[in-house]
Amino acid sequence: MVVSSLSVDSKVNSKGELLKYNMVIDTNSYVYNLLDSNSYKESGKSLRDDITSRGLRYNEAWGGDNVRITINGSSSDTVKIDKVDGYLVYHDNITSLSPSYQMEGDLFGLSDAVDSAVTVHYYLEMPNDIIDSNANAVSGNKAEWHMLKASQMREVYAKCEIPRLPEIRTFGTLCMLFISFLILRKE
Repeated sequence: MVVSSLSVDSKVNSKGELLKYNMVIDTNSYVYNLLDSNSYKESGKSLRDDITSRGLRYNEAWGGDNVRITINGSSSDTVKIDKVDGYLVYHDNITSLSPSYQMEGDLFGLSDAVDSAVTVHYYLEMPNDIIDSNANAVSGNKAEWHMLKASQMREVYAKCEIPRLPEIRTFGTLCMLFISFLILRKE
């Protein structure tokens, strides 16, 4: 029984800046109303107004009792990107986005149902090959996390070397110009 599905697509540039952070939430009207109500309690604004006030684009597409919420931008309150000793280190504490699903006692046998009510699929692209991560799958500079239960929610972590290509390109271009100048000067 999946009640909500969250998909995140994130991309980082070589300067350690977030180029894009797109979220798609597929859920039903009950969960939507909980999210909207929680937004009013925390910010005094509707979910839409709270998100757009942060400079992000927001869209809702309703189909019967279901809604797809799309949030697009290049910032996130949960993402932190650090430059450490020649590496870019990416952290996204997405666990802060979800309420705690810990239940004491499980009186009605609902903990398994609640645990499987939320799935998260997270896709990250870094500017260089990822050398360390807690992802389910890594291929070159891309990583994927698939958290199919609330109890599997964890911070997203990935690390790559800071690309040095622009410096090499600039140096190579200067060398080529210098060599061209010498050749033209001899003629």
